[in-house]
Amino acid sequence: MHNPQTIQGPLSAKPQKIGDDHHDHHHHHAPSTLYQQSINHMRDALNNVLGAAHTVSECSPQDDEYTQNQLRQLQYEGLRLSHQFNQMLILQQVETGTFAPNINDYDVFDCLEQAVYENSSVLNQLGQDIFLDCDDELSWFFDRALIVTTMNSLIHTMSQYCDKQMVVQAFINHDQLTINLNCDGQLPREALTALNAYTKLGAIGPRSPQMLSLYFAHIAAQTHKHGDTAGHMSVANTNGGCRISLTLP
Repeated sequence: MHNPQTIQGPLSAKPQKIGDDHHDHHHHHAPSTLYQQSINHMRDALNNVLGAAHTVSECSPQDDEYTQNQLRQLQYEGLRLSHQFNQMLILQQVETGTFAPNINDYDVFDCLEQAVYENSSVLNQLGQDIFLDCDDELSWFFDRALIVTTMNSLIHTMSQYCDKQMVVQAFINHDQLTINLNCDGQLPREALTALNAYTKLGAIGPRSPQMLSLYFAHIAAQTHKHGDTAGHMSVANTNGGCRISLTLP
């Protein structure tokens, strides 16, 4: 294990286009229906909005606290929308039975580093740090685009409960890949109870964005199968914090 490292993006960094993956692993989730195409059009429009916000931020005085705070809120909500668009596209394919995971041998560190970096600027603005604890030579068979989308969503969701710090960990345990998101804040007990009920019933019924994010992670883990073993997710409050674990066979 390497020592945990902080990955920070510049506060004024130009936003990466939503849905773009600099390793180009999104081809297997290409839109094939009018619904999916409509989501992509909305995602493009959101890119334009965030691009304009970035321009305004650069042109506005940095000591104009009110304006900068409003722009940070716009960036935060824009990022939340981007994660939800990606979730909607994948969940629609899962519900219609058209989702086909693209399982290949990928670099785990590289995958998680991307998710951490894409959220680091917004977390820094919230006064939160995020660390990555993973061997940079670790590789595993998984759907890279799906796991990046899942981690993006989980990190953003947990920022609402985090105090100051999150740590993303990855390691091999009992011949399976474990990815942990550790947070120094706790999830409400009712959220844990509701999530357990949803996952046991196998029903898509969560109403809040936070619950949808957690349920999406549950679905994403289950799409990873090896023989008779399927991936799974667990969520638990720990002493002074919370841990979300994805286990991929």
